[in-house]
Order: sequence, then structure tokens, then C-alpha cells
Amino acid sequence: MSRLSLATIVLTAGWFVSSVLLAQDQSVDAVVQLHCDALTESSGIGFSHRNADRFWTHNDSGDKPRLFAFDTAGRQTGVCRISDAKSIDWEAMASYVDQGPRLLVADCGDNDEKRKFITMYLFDEPNPDQQSKVEIMQTLRVRFPDGPHNCEAVAVDTQRRQILLATKEPLLSRLYTVPLPGRTNHSATSEQTASAVGQIVMPMVTGMDINRRTGEIWMTSYFHACRLPRPSATATLAEQLVKYPAIFELPKLSQIEAIGLDSEGHAWVTSEGSPAKITRIKKPK
Repeated sequence: MSRLSLATIVLTAGWFVSSVLLAQDQSVDAVVQLHCDALTESSGIGFSHRNADRFWTHNDSGDKPRLFAFDTAGRQTGVCRISDAKSIDWEAMASYVDQGPRLLVADCGDNDEKRKFITMYLFDEPNPDQQSKVEIMQTLRVRFPDGPHNCEAVAVDTQRRQILLATKEPLLSRLYTVPLPGRTNHSATSEQTASAVGQIVMPMVTGMDINRRTGEIWMTSYFHACRLPRPSATATLAEQLVKYPAIFELPKLSQIEAIGLDSEGHAWVTSEGSPAKITRIKKPK
């Protein structure tokens, strides 16, 4: 994880706040410490669809290909090891329901913008209260149509059957999509070229998730979280993207890396550091 200069970060944060109205309700209502010495940089998060009180997270680059499960009190409940997966720079993950609970892990970090493709692993969600190993998975290799990008945020939109990828840019980040493959009962690898959707009114996007009931998109950066409502059930992603988001200031954490929505629609953000922390944003009214 490379860090931009302080001047660049302050400049982009100031530009973002001046470009949109901050939401009136900006408070948080829970800060939880994650009890796991092996988790040093919580870089992605996905809430379990097998147990509403559980969520999955993972380290950034340098760790084994594995996920850690926790309850919302911060107690570790399980570990999942992913056979045959590589862990170059895991930056994001997503949880979703598609013929059952599923997980997606994205090896998508590219600070130097040199990778020919990024890799995503899709598989059935294991029991978050056990130690497990995933052996059957779908591997998706994705190229960006305009060359390599650093990407730290992915989300799965099951209504539109799309995987969303947000790049991390110092000014306007960019949104791309690839089709969501259907679930299979055997391991498979495929390649896709992402489609560009448009620019995001937010710099330095580090995490993203979608509310599967309302279709609203949540994103986070180091300083703010934003919520993009879906205008209508038939609205395209491009139409949703041009709507001004509601913005939420975030607490001062080490470095905010990811955002995930629980079963009640609360947004939680994670940060690097050991012990890692997860913070719940007060649900907007």
C-alpha cells in the first residue's frame, strides 16, 4: 500500500468536501476492535449471508490466501483458506447471494499500474464459525479497456448481474463493470475486458458495497463515505452514478480500507493496523 503525499491527500479531500453537501447525520454508533494477531491490515470486508452476526475480512499484500471471520463484537470465529489462489495484492472482497451465499475476493491492487490483468476468485461462502478450505472456485481475470489501473474497491450487483470495480484516483475515480458469471459446480477460469461506466464524484476510493434490497451504492475513501441512491428500479448504473451522493465524515482511523453493509443496511468501515478496528456508521434516516 503506497501513500500519497500529505499535500495531495489534503487537496483531494478538500476538493471533495467542497463539491458535495455533507449529510446532516455524520455520526458513528459503534467502534469494534478485532481480536486477531494475524490480521494486520484489514483491506476488504463482506458480511456473511449464512450468519447475520458474522463478517469476513482479509489482509493486504504479503499474507497467505485466506479470509478471517469475526462476529460484530470483534471475536474471531473462523478462518477460510483458498486453495490454488494467489495473493499478490488483495485489496477488496464482496459477499452476495446467487443461488446461495457467495464470496468474491479481488487481487486487484496495482500501485504501479503495471498489471496486465487483475484476478477475482468467486466461491460458495463457507461456514464462518469453522476453519475451512475452498477448493472449488471460479477465477475471473479482468483487463481494463484503457490500460492498467490501481483498483481497491469491488462490489457485486446481483440485480443487474454485474461486478463493479472502482479505481483509486487522486481526483475523480472511475467505475467499470464486468458481467457476473453464474454459479458452477466445478472450478473454471475465464477472461473478461471490463466496460467503462463513468467517473465517480469521489477521489481515492478504497472500498465499495451495494445494498441488495435498495440498490444504493456505498463507497469510502480515507476521509469520507458516500451513499449513491438508486433513482428507480429500472435506472441504469450510469444514471445512478450521476446523482450527487450523501456524504458522511468518518472517524480518525489509521487508514480506512474498506466498507461493507450488514443485513440491516448499516455501513461499516475497516482500517489498517494491529489490532484492526471496524466502525459502524449511524444508519441514515
